[in-house]
Amino acid sequence: MPQADSDRRKLDMTQKTHTLARSQAGALSPGRATLATLALAIGLTASQAAHAQASSVTLYGLLDLSLDWSHSGSQSTYRMLSGAQTGSRFGLKGSEEIGGGNRINFTLENGFNLNNGTASDSTSIFNRQAWVGASGRWGEVRFGRQNSPLYVPLEGKFDATGASTIASGLNSFATLSVRASNAIYYGTPDIAGFSAQAMLGLRDGTTTLRSGINNYHLTASYTRGPVDLGVGFQSVDSAMNASTLKAFFGGGSYDFGTVRLFAGFHHAQQSDGSVDKNVYTVSGAYRFNPASSLALVYSHLDDRTPAARNADHVGLMYAYWLSKQTWLYASGAVLLNKGRASYALAGSTTPGVAVAYSGADAQGIQIGVQHRF
Repeated sequence: MPQADSDRRKLDMTQKTHTLARSQAGALSPGRATLATLALAIGLTASQAAHAQASSVTLYGLLDLSLDWSHSGSQSTYRMLSGAQTGSRFGLKGSEEIGGGNRINFTLENGFNLNNGTASDSTSIFNRQAWVGASGRWGEVRFGRQNSPLYVPLEGKFDATGASTIASGLNSFATLSVRASNAIYYGTPDIAGFSAQAMLGLRDGTTTLRSGINNYHLTASYTRGPVDLGVGFQSVDSAMNASTLKAFFGGGSYDFGTVRLFAGFHHAQQSDGSVDKNVYTVSGAYRFNPASSLALVYSHLDDRTPAARNADHVGLMYAYWLSKQTWLYASGAVLLNKGRASYALAGSTTPGVAVAYSGADAQGIQIGVQHRF
């Protein structure tokens, strides 16, 4: 709020307080009138302070920029990329306490390309998230455009990189729906380490059949001590209702101290037969100290379609924290396409450079920085 407006509001409130006190003072003695004025002023001030503490709005963001080299069969490509580790974005999030431990919450989040300043989706103001909801001891509900609980946070549980940069084979091999509009979400509270989430997305004017359910998502997790496990499923109809994608994730990790080991399984199948694959991934992260870590990832894709487009991926990622909000990262990867496979090295939100021909291998290196505010 501008300072001038704030000052005017304070002045108006003070004048109203004095006016009310004077009207009451007509029926009181001078001493009692003074006490009444003081009590009313303190009461109004305390009410304003309590309201200010019960609600808040926060501007937040994430900036991710990297330099990328890739070789895709017959040529090398050099690029500057935004979102190789995590998509660059800014947003507003707010929360208001309404009593009894319950809160009203909202998030408005827009993605953009840090390397050139353009919006990641020029047709939408808040393309990543736009929802309002409520939370309490009973859990949380949300309504609006949201990330699929299969994507955040479940996918990141199965990869030592958090499924980020070209070091993660999941970025190149996984097939899933990242987020949904017109979505209704419910998340349970944590009960002895267990939690679950359910979300469904409704059809609208952009889909064939303008009403009804277009997609649904179910996940469950167990996190306690060194153990972190998760499982999730989603079913998403295409916009024209021509086919349905079904995706599954399962796996977890165990923390041994300086080393954490991960394992994950992913299955994706499109009902029209265009996609039918299993992805297996194992990885580990070694913490040199609280400020630096190294992750090694191996992933294998087993294509179950007649084309048998199998592939293997090996990735390495080093991260160094300059502060709690800023860190540097370096990633390298080799992707081996088999037969007529043509997978490319992709980042979290950055597409890979297409290989020169089917069966060509791909190699790449990324060096980047990420800052959160």
